Amino acid sequence: MEGRSTPAEVLQLAQAIEAAGASILNTGIVWHEARFPTSATKVPLVAYAWETKQVMGHAGMHSSPLAPAVE
Repeated sequence: MEGRSTPAEVLQLAQAIEAAGASILNTGIVWHEARFPTSATKVPLVAYAWETKQVMGHAGMHSSPLAPAVE
């Protein structure tokens, strides 16, 4: 998507959050074209899990035991 954060920017932010003392990072991935959503759609549970997995592979934070494992 045009104007989105690049993978490098996302990783840089995750590492800065970790350096500030965080040990967990919520990776809720959403996008809306309107300030207030005008329609609701279902997104498969792990549709964007690959994005979270990229951060987990480079930042020192680990996945939550409550979250499903991403293979």
